[in-house]
Formats: sequence, C-alpha cells, structure tokens
Amino acid sequence: MSIKVENDMRIFYVSTPKEKQTISDYLNTIAASHPLLGTVTISDKNFKVIEKTALKAIKLALDYRELRDFAHLAILLTVIQYAKSWERTENSGFWAYISEQLGYKNSEPLYGILTGSVKKACERYNRAFLKEASGDNSYYSTVLAHAIAPSKSFFALCDFLLRFYKNNLDCSVYPDDPAIDRMTEVLRDRCKGATIEQDDDIRGNVSGIQAGIRALLTQRPVYMRTFLTKLLQKIDLLLSGDELGENDYTNVLLTQWYVGKITEPTAKRNTPIHKRTTDIAFSYGKIHIGYILDEDCEPALRVPSIRLNTRDNPTITIYSGNVDVYRKSIGIYGNDYACTSEETVIPLSDLSDVDFLDM
Repeated sequence: MSIKVENDMRIFYVSTPKEKQTISDYLNTIAASHPLLGTVTISDKNFKVIEKTALKAIKLALDYRELRDFAHLAILLTVIQYAKSWERTENSGFWAYISEQLGYKNSEPLYGILTGSVKKACERYNRAFLKEASGDNSYYSTVLAHAIAPSKSFFALCDFLLRFYKNNLDCSVYPDDPAIDRMTEVLRDRCKGATIEQDDDIRGNVSGIQAGIRALLTQRPVYMRTFLTKLLQKIDLLLSGDELGENDYTNVLLTQWYVGKITEPTAKRNTPIHKRTTDIAFSYGKIHIGYILDEDCEPALRVPSIRLNTRDNPTITIYSGNVDVYRKSIGIYGNDYACTSEETVIPLSDLSDVDFLDM
C-alpha cells in the first residue's frame, strides 16, 4: 500500500558528491533521508564534527554574523542529540539544559539563536516545524518530535501499540488494515483531549505520550499512520524473537523498551487467541467463502474473519432458493479501535434439506 505523506515528511533523493564529502553534504544527506531528523544514528566521531560546527556557528551568531543553512542544521541536529537525554515531562528548564550541554549559561540571545536555527533549518530543509494549538511556534515540541524524546514518552506509545497489537490485531500486522487507520484517528483525537468511556487502561497509556509525539499525531497524521504501522511490524519482529538493526534510532529505542518489558507476561508473544486459518477480510469485496475439511475431516463452509465497521455482531444467513435454511450470530472481538468477527466453520451436515446448487 502506498500512502502519500505530508510534504515535509517525505524522503528526498540527494546525489552523492563525486569529490570528498563536506560537512554541508553530510548534513544535507541526513536532512533529505530522515523525515524525523533524530532517527539517524550518528557515530561519536561524526557527532563531534557536527557539534564543533554548531559551536562555531553559535559563536558567529552571538557576534551578529549571518549563518549559512548548513550551520542552522548543525545547531538543530546538535540540540536534537542533546534532547535525546532529556527525561522531564514538562518544558521547564529545557533550554537551560541545552545551553548547559553547549557550555553556555542560558540567556535570551542564546535562546534566540537556538530557536531561530530550529525554525530556519526545518524550513530550509523542508522538515516538520510544529505549532501550538494557538498557532504559535512550538520549538520545544519540534525538537522533541525529531528527537523522539523523552524516551519514556516513546515507551508509553509502545505500550499502547502492544495492547492494540494483542487486543485488536490479534498478533498479526497487515499494513493495509483499516484498523490501523481507525487507531491512528482515535489516538490523535485522544491526544487532543477527547475521551472514550471504555478502555481506561489504554487511555492511561495515552496520558504518558508527551508533547513531541502528541504534536506529530495531531499535525502530521498521515505520516504517523505509516510510522505507527512500522512500529507495529517491528514490535511483531521483537516478539517473534528477532533483533532489530541499530541503523535507526527508533530501533534502538524499541530494543530498550522490549528489554525493559521482557520479564512481563504481556511482552511474550502469544499465538492468536482467535482461531484463524486465512487472512482477515478488510472489505466486503474480499470476503471469500470456501469449502474446506473441518477438524473431523468432514466437508464444511469457511467464513473468514471480517474487520467490521460497527460493534454489532454479524449474522450468517444461508438461503436455499428463497428459504432461510441456516442462521447463526458470529462472535466478535475488539473495541473502539476495531472490531473483528470470528472465523466461522459451518459443517455441511448442519445444513439440512439444502439444494447446494441453489445456494
């Protein structure tokens, strides 16, 4: 399934320079390849170069000198790397913390340079710059979103997705599943303050999701649908015993989350609770009823699991001509995010006096 994400969340192509790569080339490649700038994994050696470039740029800016685009990006990437270690849930003291990491005391001139570079780098490299609900600039949310910080906010999102993976997806992830669309919409609405009476335990996890991720969910929902799908697929891999590569900072965080959860019973992968021998049907056009041999090796009809638009139990009705010869209510599972009917097997012996050529 191909989804067109928001313009500033796309991956852009950049040509590799034929000659030796400059710091400007390196930073441009990062910006083009990573919609969330903090997902790049930077070696200590390379970060020292970026940090040195940022410190030099800050010194020039404090002397009222104009900065080039790559200098603004170097400052932003440096701030993002520092923000990955930020663990508070409120923004109080954040810029003082960043200033301290840079070797400065917090001041209005420095704050202006840092926030100015956050905005200019995002604008000039076409990356997400987020706003407050009031429409004001949100430098704090922008940095945390790109840094995927604080880590406990990301872990709360993973807890939420794990519950969704088990309760709604029944331990199977299909990228085109409309349940993921519905979950993204509900999650976005809850981050805006909406509440739903049921599933208090899930809503509790939502409260742990902090400013950066919340802003992405509300302001870049199309990208976040893709982002959440990839997280679900990676959670599925972890629960299957696979390891994630360290070439993406998201993978690093996911592995940390999983290691912290591994001793909990909920983190162990379960086989699907709801028996299913074929894929879930996501639309009526994909509902294919077939003939099979049931567990007793007797001929039967199989009705696949169906992703439903409502929480009403569907009813299977079979007609022979104009005569209703079979009727059965199907069980469902799920909640507000998605409901799914159970796969149903109907032995042909249960259908009496049926003309199978006239069904």
